[in-house]
Amino acid sequence: MATQAQATANLANAQFSTGPRTGEGKKVSSRNAVTHGLFSQMIVLKDENQAEFDAFREGIFRNLEPANLFESTLVDEIINALWRIRRIDRLADKAMLEDEPDLKRLNFYSLHAGRLRRGLIASMTLLDKAKDAQAKVEKAQLPDAVLIRKADLMANRPTNLEEFGFDLSLAHVDQVIHRENAAKAAARIVNPGPVRRAA
Repeated sequence: MATQAQATANLANAQFSTGPRTGEGKKVSSRNAVTHGLFSQMIVLKDENQAEFDAFREGIFRNLEPANLFESTLVDEIINALWRIRRIDRLADKAMLEDEPDLKRLNFYSLHAGRLRRGLIASMTLLDKAKDAQAKVEKAQLPDAVLIRKADLMANRPTNLEEFGFDLSLAHVDQVIHRENAAKAAARIVNPGPVRRAA
């Protein structure tokens, strides 16, 4: 518990950290989130290009290939962190071009980027673990799922993978079958059997 002297000192020190006091200072402070957008709830700010963000997001989704809702959520976290880090980099570059760069502001950008990068690393680590777990499930389930799907296609009946407890999408199983068929066809072309000579 604080002594009376410590409590008095704390009150005195608090007078030095009460934020902006003048009308102009309060006005500037109130615009901080809009000025740099680092704490904005919006991912894409008004001065940023929505189409550029959409293309950026689509590219990362294509690269990371989330297999389910959990992985998609992690990929969204990764995209948001990367987009905000890009924003900080632009702000820092702009600040460095000033005649007298504001070192305090640059330090603030650096600290905020560091927090975002730590979150990014955590999301990437979780995504890697989720993908490893999904790969193990796929390795165990895929042969049976492919066999059932091929039988259903031959019998001209629908396939319900969930009925058998598979954690695989029908589109993915069809893609695997298509790839297997294409590989077999290519192998027959590349390595044809021995040519039979006419008697």
